[in-house]
Amino acid sequence: MLVLSLAALAAPPKKPPVRVEAKPPEVLVQGEGHAVSPRWSPDGRWIAFEETRFGPENTLWMLEIGKQPRSLVLPGAFGTEHRTSAFGDKDWHPQGILVFAANRNNGKERIYFQQTQGGAVAELIPLTAAPGRLLDPAVGQGGELLALVVDDDLATRSNTSAAVTVLEKTPEKEAHPRFDPKGASLVFERHVDAQADIYVTDLTTERALRVGPDDQIRPVFADDTRIVYFSGTRDAWTIEVVEPNAEPRVLAKNVRLPHRDPPAVSPNGQWVAYGTEDPKKASKLMLTKIDGSLTLELDTIWTAVGEPALIAVDGVDRIAFTAMTGGEESFRALAVSEITDPRIEF
Repeated sequence: MLVLSLAALAAPPKKPPVRVEAKPPEVLVQGEGHAVSPRWSPDGRWIAFEETRFGPENTLWMLEIGKQPRSLVLPGAFGTEHRTSAFGDKDWHPQGILVFAANRNNGKERIYFQQTQGGAVAELIPLTAAPGRLLDPAVGQGGELLALVVDDDLATRSNTSAAVTVLEKTPEKEAHPRFDPKGASLVFERHVDAQADIYVTDLTTERALRVGPDDQIRPVFADDTRIVYFSGTRDAWTIEVVEPNAEPRVLAKNVRLPHRDPPAVSPNGQWVAYGTEDPKKASKLMLTKIDGSLTLELDTIWTAVGEPALIAVDGVDRIAFTAMTGGEESFRALAVSEITDPRIEF
């Protein structure tokens, strides 16, 4: 006689659906160049992004959701308002001020700012305070401290005293500093012998966090302890996460590297979003939990999707991204989608 247990008769457990529930994506901007590097303001009302044809001159835009974008023109820029400058990293001050690096008319890169309520673009740090090449601004918690790179050295700028302090002069090139959520530590990349590695400093002492064998670039804090970054080579990138006293973990492979931004981490530090180089998933954005327990797919209906940016405001989770939307347009568009999936909270 054949006897089957209840366990044997039970249906196999269903796998959770991998598709993200979301409202249909909306194109915000389709311009005369590729939209790249979207960055939400902390209140979720604005997106700063660049428009580029990947030449020496780009346009930086500020878009208030639901309104027309406006281009930013540097003081003293000449010629047409568009494509007069090359732009670099950018960040938002909590008071609604966009801080960014820019190169005006092929001069040295400097740090500028623009307020959302209007007014002209102005230089943040005068030549008398720091006469060199200034890059990679990052705003600390509360907006009191600004991290930046001065002539390839890591530095900070007090927004109270306006003093610029180089933390340590080194023969190596430092880049892409980011504060932890408390504003007490910085993570950054250092280039040593043509290789980029990741270091952490409490603004007094530093330690190597992730060294070789490939490049480790564009680190960002997910929370007080976990740091997310890209690892790999020019041809193949992964996203890794590392935390104290633990080996790095791979969160995603075959990742589409953004134009200049770090991995897109949700405000609560629980999710990482990214595009993929897998041609079968060219229309999808991937969302992976920081602990690696779940990966979901957001189908955007377009192609070459990438450069996500995440925001949560008043219980509404949104993802901005860029994509090729088809039709006669040959440039990447800026789009946004509202996430409605109950499994996701940014």
